[in-house]
Formats: sequence, C-alpha cells, structure tokens
Amino acid sequence: MWKHYYKLDDFGLPCHTQMSYEPLINEKRNVFCMNYNVDNPYQDYLNRVGFVPEIVHELFDREVKFLTKFQKFSWAPEILDIVDKRIYIRWHDNTCNDVIQSGKELPSGWKEQLNCIIRDQLHEQVYKVTQYPHCFYIDNDGQLGTFDFYGCFDFDDYLIPYSKIKGLISEHSEGRITEVQDGDMINLKDMFLNSLRTHIKWPDNHLNTIYNSL
Repeated sequence: MWKHYYKLDDFGLPCHTQMSYEPLINEKRNVFCMNYNVDNPYQDYLNRVGFVPEIVHELFDREVKFLTKFQKFSWAPEILDIVDKRIYIRWHDNTCNDVIQSGKELPSGWKEQLNCIIRDQLHEQVYKVTQYPHCFYIDNDGQLGTFDFYGCFDFDDYLIPYSKIKGLISEHSEGRITEVQDGDMINLKDMFLNSLRTHIKWPDNHLNTIYNSL
C-alpha cells in the first residue's frame, strides 16, 4: 500500500511538497517513489496555474540524469528501481523539514555537511535550486542526504524559457521567478544564488552563510 508523502508546514501540519511529481512512500516507510505520471490526484490538486505534461516528462529525465550522476556521493540516495516514469529510492523517513518543524534538533555537524553537499554539486558544475529542508534527509548514521534533483541545472544550461515552466509556478514562487526573469528567459543561476542568499530558510539562516562563503 502506497501513501502520499507530505512535508510539515510552519505550524507543524502536513502539506504538499512540490508540483513536479507525486511523492509516495510504501507501507514500511523505507522506499520513496517519485511518480512522474501526469495523471495523478496529487498534481491535479496542486496545479492551479495550468498543467503541461511535457514539462513533467522533462523533469523526470532531469531527475534521472542527476540522481545517476550523483550516485558516487554518499549524500545521494540509493536508486532501487526506475520504471514507467517512476523512480524508487531508499527512504529513511526522516527529512530535515520533519525534524525542524517538529521542534527537534538536527544532527551535530549538519552545517558542515550541508556546506559540503552544495560545494560538491558546484564542483560538478551543477546548480541545484531545490535546497529546501524537505529536499534533505537524515540517514541512519546521522548523515545528511538530498534528493529532488529535478531542480538541477548544468553550468552551461541555466537559462530556461518561462513558457517551459509556467505550468509549475505557484503563487508563492511567482516573485522569485520575476526577479530572475529577462523577457521570456529565466536565469536559474541567479535563482540558485538568491535561494541561498535569502529565499530558502534553514536554522541560523545557514544558507546565507554558505552564500557569503562562495
């Protein structure tokens, strides 16, 4: 039996995570499925600005590309299977969002680990705009890992037409898009930097510390 996965909002209540895929966890809560099938109720509920199936297929390809690319790093989740637009990874059922919003403490050394993960990605010449706490997990050894690689872009591929992502933009992210938009083009390098600088919140505003160190 598969169930939808929800993150916790600022009030500690379950809420939807993103608009790119349907997140599912198995009954034992040790396998996570990213279902990029466009016909699912999770996405229909979220998408208030129009749905573009072609974009979801492209995001699936992007997820597979970077999930595979980062397998050499210990912070990348283990791939269990990829079939029919579904990606299955090992799940530790302990995201950083769950820890933070439930009032618990992140593991010691999390700041250094987060810094290392982002620097590893940059060393691979990749910008990852999905640096939110709900895109990170804590494994059984207390080490941080990350997923949601659909938000990754190569250094030489960080400009994308607005028309390609407009179906995925929520009312909460419209302002972030506008500030990095030039005509029809979205500058995802600037979006990544702005995310570190101010938009994505971690305890002690640590992404801003990482931004200032780059």
